Amino acid sequence: MPQPLLKRCFQLAVLILLALMVLLPLFWLVSTSLKGPAEDIFSSPPALLPAQPSLNAYWTLFKENPLTTYLINSAVVSVMAVVANLLFCSLAAYPLARLHFAGRGFVLALVVATILIPFQVVMIPLYLLMVQLGLRNTLLAVVIPQAATAFGLYLLRQSFLGVPK
Repeated sequence: MPQPLLKRCFQLAVLILLALMVLLPLFWLVSTSLKGPAEDIFSSPPALLPAQPSLNAYWTLFKENPLTTYLINSAVVSVMAVVANLLFCSLAAYPLARLHFAGRGFVLALVVATILIPFQVVMIPLYLLMVQLGLRNTLLAVVIPQAATAFGLYLLRQSFLGVPK
């Protein structure tokens, strides 16, 4: 067996092993979700396939939870946050990329430095601000903090620098 073929077979075996390691938890998840209430999911040794597959867990999930509302809320928040981020970040990124003014480097460094601030530090002040604005329990309270982000500004600035004048 030639050396390159042996190397390729070894690479393929490693990739198959890694794929199985990644897919086994997914298979376990689906298999366990199809087990009925009578089957023990913590039995030893574990049963990989359900004895009597049942979709009751999924029917209960969809019946007792408003998943369509969750999906619509997620889509609305995502679209609004992306549009707002593109609008506001592009308005700030273009001058940082194309205009020359005193303090431009300092402003950019300040913006990039805010990326280092963990969200946990600003979470409570943001919540208090949204309460003061009367936006508690609204989708806008989730969108407004994402309307302009330092990462979005930096990414758009870099994109603007890549476009010829």
